[in-house]
Amino acid sequence: MVVKLPLTILRIYLFLFFSISFLQAQDVVTLLTADGPGDTYQLIENTFGGTPYEVPDCDHNPPVAHINEVFDNDLNKDVFKFDIHRDIDTDRCRINIDRQRNEIKTYDPSPNKLKAVKEELVVYNWKFKLDSDFLPTNRFTHIFQIKAKGGNDDSNPVLTISPFKSSSSSAVRKLRVRYSQGDHPPSGPEYVTVREIDLAPFLGNWVEATCEVYVNEDSTTIPSDEKPGSIKLVIKDVFTGNELLNYEDLDIDMLREGSAVFLRPKWGIYRSLESSMPLRDETVYFADFSITEKDQLLLSTDEFDENAFGFYPNPVSNKIYFQNVQSKVRFELYNLQGKLIITATANEIDVHNLNAGIYILKTTNGNRNGIYKVLKQ
Repeated sequence: MVVKLPLTILRIYLFLFFSISFLQAQDVVTLLTADGPGDTYQLIENTFGGTPYEVPDCDHNPPVAHINEVFDNDLNKDVFKFDIHRDIDTDRCRINIDRQRNEIKTYDPSPNKLKAVKEELVVYNWKFKLDSDFLPTNRFTHIFQIKAKGGNDDSNPVLTISPFKSSSSSAVRKLRVRYSQGDHPPSGPEYVTVREIDLAPFLGNWVEATCEVYVNEDSTTIPSDEKPGSIKLVIKDVFTGNELLNYEDLDIDMLREGSAVFLRPKWGIYRSLESSMPLRDETVYFADFSITEKDQLLLSTDEFDENAFGFYPNPVSNKIYFQNVQSKVRFELYNLQGKLIITATANEIDVHNLNAGIYILKTTNGNRNGIYKVLKQ
């Protein structure tokens, strides 16, 4: 008896067969770790690409660095120290004077491995410590944000972690996790508080946060066989291991409507100055940032030297452009069935005629190879 497999199952089978013989799924991990005083901004640039910090240094005369590296006796290692000054600092040197910002981020110039694109699973992990007398505002005081690039209203974050002052009593302080899908009236974004807990366990203590994001829309707007967007957030005390916060939603829209391109994280201090609560100079300590792209497709034997070349954009609509290309580098684009679609040795590949979906880009430089996932829009 001959059994005919459904087309979807057949495609999966072919892809798995191709993967076993050619590819191996691996995690791609990027680490940003303090290595001692000096050249802190350069360290951040080298890891996140471009100029990935938004600091109010030039509000001071002479300018004062607002991100530094110091030694922490509790962790017994160097950490990052983020400072904000109540009476001096603005938002990036007076872009806005009603708020203050001192943050690091990934963004357009960052490597593709730091951009969470559609149907990609990404894990953000970091440690942080708030001062024991930390005073949040009653408006917003974000210490972590996930933002979208592209799509409707990408200036507002998709997710925030924020200390919050909920009353006139300085003893009532909370930690809020808030979500905004992006559909909102002209008056502003509609944020939903998905978790709110007492801030006390976070004050003066090192905690570790892990935020796992699967980038997609919710199940109401995608095909039934497609995995919906999800988010899992856990924060634990570094030394006791006690779980302080747990939030999970396995069917949530993690893409802005419209032309959302990728998600990106931000860490630091971003607070309103329009609070009715008293504020003060604040410091937040961070350590051991990591961004992990889960189960990315790479060759199992030899990893391509990422410093030798780059390609962009990803996702792509019309052309893939290559930079720092040597004549001996060969590029091959495959579909998920393992069929070779395009070969090139030039500085670009025209993909405008290809159907939307995921493709595999193979790079060959002599006996060195690399394989990357490309999303065609």
